[in-house]
Amino acid sequence: MSLRSVARDWVFSKNLKVLDWMVKCYLIVEATAFSLWCRVNYALVYRRLRRKARHSKLKVMFIVSEPAKWKCQSLYEKLNQSDAFEAVVGLSAWNCQSDLSDDELDEHLKKAEAFFDRLGDRHVRTVLTHPRSFVPLTDFKPDIIFYNEQWRPCFAQHPVVVSRFALTFFIPYYVPVFGNMFIHCQQPVEQLSYVYFTLNKDWEMMFAPCFNPITSVAKFMSLGYPALDSFSLLNKEIENKGYVIYAPHFAIPPRSCKNKTDWQITQSTFDWNGGYILQYAKKHPEVKWIFKPHPLLRSHLAKAGFMTMRELDDYYEEWRKIGRVCESGDYQELFLGSLAMLTDSGSFLAEYGATGKPLIHLWCTECTVDIPLPTRKLMDSFYRVTNKSELEAALVMLVEKRDDPKSDVRRKTVAELGLTRGNAAESMVRYLTGLLR
Repeated sequence: MSLRSVARDWVFSKNLKVLDWMVKCYLIVEATAFSLWCRVNYALVYRRLRRKARHSKLKVMFIVSEPAKWKCQSLYEKLNQSDAFEAVVGLSAWNCQSDLSDDELDEHLKKAEAFFDRLGDRHVRTVLTHPRSFVPLTDFKPDIIFYNEQWRPCFAQHPVVVSRFALTFFIPYYVPVFGNMFIHCQQPVEQLSYVYFTLNKDWEMMFAPCFNPITSVAKFMSLGYPALDSFSLLNKEIENKGYVIYAPHFAIPPRSCKNKTDWQITQSTFDWNGGYILQYAKKHPEVKWIFKPHPLLRSHLAKAGFMTMRELDDYYEEWRKIGRVCESGDYQELFLGSLAMLTDSGSFLAEYGATGKPLIHLWCTECTVDIPLPTRKLMDSFYRVTNKSELEAALVMLVEKRDDPKSDVRRKTVAELGLTRGNAAESMVRYLTGLLR
């Protein structure tokens, strides 16, 4: 190796360190500037809304891209029942919806409109197709914006833009159960919203260290989780119909991906149990089955090369023949009327836990994320399985024998975590009313 090449490599490595330092400095300056911009905007908007609230209702808009992630129905209803607010759902195209073609997006929006029509919710399109464009939110004159998803926001609906004319509030579409703070706390929508609503003080304490007072804006309010309201309010009204729900996540581990994937989590176990559970269901027609896949399961399994679209269409059709396929967000009554659930999706652990029913937790052995203490207690009250033999034993015990030895422990844990308080929406409306009084 020549002296020249050694010197070149040394200079290159030093330059990389300098470049890395410069990038970090730039990101800090950028985050600080965005934070200051939003703070000033929110202060001005807050003063305006307090004046407006004295003589007229405030307009509230929920930004929704994926109906399956709609978890704010109870809050939407409470807002419209109040004398201080009027709410509407703004259909948008964040995250994977932004990758759809114009025709695909139009079809997706029509399904979303049908979903909200079924719920009786007022809705408007905030994104147009043919050609693709976002309607300025100022056209709808919202005073308050609720986000329930943080992934890949369009800039026109980003807090940096929206803070000029509305207060923004973030309610995650799931109760965070893993310790991946990059997902739960460090996305721009989470950092720059006016308020971040958490389930309780345990989650607030878990998130707080990730919010820098200089580069972050959001204040925490621990008032519960609207999606859990219906589980406690409807629980006594829904009879157990004996459903067994299989709800797989999409993020299969690299070992099963023929193609490179871009997701950062590997919690799905579909590669070893997707076919097995379908065959078990076929052998037990006496059981009522519901297949509740993650909205991205079909596209991501195809993208990873695990199955072809034809194989996936056949797989979904097999479930339709023996049970029901549920791909919408209004599944609360199904959960309450079920016997048990099989899932590897973190989003459902707290929601299904609120029902008090047994859950078979399909665990991916390659999943290395931290599990915070509050959710560790909840997970310990479920039945974790890591292979087919453990899964078979759990199915025999819970589905065939109807034996649930962890029942008492689970109900106690659910109560301790406050999953069945059932008044999150009411608390949030009361908070908003007091805030703007």
